[in-house]
Amino acid sequence: MPASPGLARLHVPLMPTVTMDPAGAGRDTRSASAALLSTKLRVPSSAPGHVPRQRLVERLDAGVDRGIVLVTAPAGSGKTALLAEWADGLCRPAAWLAIDDADDEPDRFWRYVRAALREGLTPDESDAP
Repeated sequence: MPASPGLARLHVPLMPTVTMDPAGAGRDTRSASAALLSTKLRVPSSAPGHVPRQRLVERLDAGVDRGIVLVTAPAGSGKTALLAEWADGLCRPAAWLAIDDADDEPDRFWRYVRAALREGLTPDESDAP
């Protein structure tokens, strides 16, 4: 499938599996191939009763060509619902990553970022003509 104009193909290599020291010897024994939670990599579906926010979606659309869009608001104000609504309506690929306190370890965080990019930027075969 040819890339859309202005969209570069991104190849994100998998991290190799860490060789574990049988005696432990103070080395990091976590495997880089440990399973990631796929739910963190999917745009959440709309909740029943979701109120579309067209004006805010339009503001996100206008800001996307500027590089980075930062959305800030108090907890529970609907940031995730707004971004999910926006991502669902995009005419371009979008990567999604939900992070939490457990993702503060750099290796874990970057594994999730790579997986989110791989998931979000890989063409979906169901979208093929």
